Amino acid sequence: MTARPEPAFRPSYDDRIDARLDPDRSEDEVARGLVGLLPQLRLYGLRTQGHLSLLTFVKDDAVRAGCANALDIALRWWDRVVLALCDDAERGRLHPLAARVLSDAVAAQPEAARVLEEFVAMARRCEATVAAGDDPHDALEALAHLGHGRCSQETVALGAAIEAGVARWRADAMARAATARRTALAARDRIEDIARTVRLISLNARVEAARAGDAGRAFGVIAEEIKALSEQTAEASADLGGGIDAIVANLRFD
Repeated sequence: MTARPEPAFRPSYDDRIDARLDPDRSEDEVARGLVGLLPQLRLYGLRTQGHLSLLTFVKDDAVRAGCANALDIALRWWDRVVLALCDDAERGRLHPLAARVLSDAVAAQPEAARVLEEFVAMARRCEATVAAGDDPHDALEALAHLGHGRCSQETVALGAAIEAGVARWRADAMARAATARRTALAARDRIEDIARTVRLISLNARVEAARAGDAGRAFGVIAEEIKALSEQTAEASADLGGGIDAIVANLRFD
């Protein structure tokens, strides 16, 4: 039995769609991953066609082994992309934001998923033709025609739909942040009102304690504590307002 040759190279990429679409990622990371999906679609399309072409024309067994390995990874990536676009259960394994944006994009561009699925099926047929030792030139030409024609057009349209979904999320996230800021600042204002009222009560209590002389001494101590507490509350309220403004000012959804 002839040993399989050691591949001359090993691909540095894997078959995952994008780690930033995983459920444990932040929404901001997922949004960036979604926007980066279009360049990935183009890149993996080129990888698929390139490795198929090398398998066809290169004779060195070690190089062919590396190409075969790289092609297998690229095609598995395509399989996962097509599943994520066409299968609700597969989308359910992604981050909810990714699942929602991809679902909306496919609804807006239903032909895109079908064309990408056709591209993968055709690439698999090319792979089988090469493995069988048959002439793959016609199959490669058809794949290139599809890849640079309808597949490219639908990929661009799908990418635009994904970017539109991300833009809607960003606008909604900014609106939620603005609403949260208004709510928090309103709470801060209520706290300040309460602090002012407590200070006024404390002042009145100290006046009454002074009038009562020795009998009101203990009450005067309590009034001083209340005053100190109200001042601390006012300071904390000011810090809260400044912190809220700083957080909102530094929000980035890109």
